Amino acid sequence: LESRMSQAKSIVPHVVISVHANSAASASAKGSEGWYFNSFSRNLAAQASSKISSALGTTNRGAKEGLFYMTRDSEFAGILMEYGFVT
Repeated sequence: LESRMSQAKSIVPHVVISVHANSAASASAKGSEGWYFNSFSRNLAAQASSKISSALGTTNRGAKEGLFYMTRDSEFAGILMEYGFVT
């Protein structure tokens, strides 16, 4: 993750979206969710979660606040997008 963030910062982005597959202890977990930390990234996380869940036909789990390596930087809007569950 450190190398991803360093690479992103080297191009001076306005937005960083880190895309991941989610996992959970329960096999019934499903849907897409967008994680953000800085309040100015909240709308981006909500819109991304909505659009991705609509495109994939999955449950929209919405935008959630969380302090992750890819979301904590305040130089630009950054979200961690979980497009679905692999469990």
